[in-house]
Amino acid sequence: MKRNPKYWQFDEAGNRLPLLDEVKFTFIKDDKTLFANFERGVLDEDFTIPTESFQNIVTADKKLTPQYEKKYQLQHVTAMNSYFIDMLCSSPQYSNVALRRAMSFAIDRGQIVKYVLKNAPHSAAENGIVPPGFSKYPINDVHGIAFNPDSARYWLKKAGYGEGKKLEIKLSVYNEPRPMQIANAVQNMWENNLNASVDIHVMQASQLIDESEDGKLDVW
Repeated sequence: MKRNPKYWQFDEAGNRLPLLDEVKFTFIKDDKTLFANFERGVLDEDFTIPTESFQNIVTADKKLTPQYEKKYQLQHVTAMNSYFIDMLCSSPQYSNVALRRAMSFAIDRGQIVKYVLKNAPHSAAENGIVPPGFSKYPINDVHGIAFNPDSARYWLKKAGYGEGKKLEIKLSVYNEPRPMQIANAVQNMWENNLNASVDIHVMQASQLIDESEDGKLDVW
């Protein structure tokens, strides 16, 4: 992006904005590669921090650790973003409401936030799909489904599974670090809390979007 020398606005000191001659953006999907380029000085700013390095870089109260606090500046805001699992509710298996409830009760979102994503997200999504960054949205009035393995097994039985009928799930995920880490955690939770057999199917993001929109995926 090149500076517009005829832009109308000035700062408080009378300097014509923008102050920079140009801004360059790069698109690197892998968090580790992105951060490595930032540390080497190839990039002036890094939008995201690798999950596996997060605790070494950022403290629990969202400040830089001593190793990094003299080198960098940290900015953090709550993004308008939610991670979620889709199910094809028109499919023979997932049209079963009791099954969908069982699968949701079996996921410990708090554990995923704390141990898988290293407290990088704002919070566990236990109050519906709207993120807490919308300050006027009454998020605390929305009562979602929190982790409850007893309820998960109750609804699984209601759904007709157990006693000879084992739940089999094919979970599709695109091949980027955080979605993969979440998928692995959810796989373990469904296997442990629902005695399910969970197969993770890794796809390119573009393929996953196309196939999910065409109704070719059951869970993603």
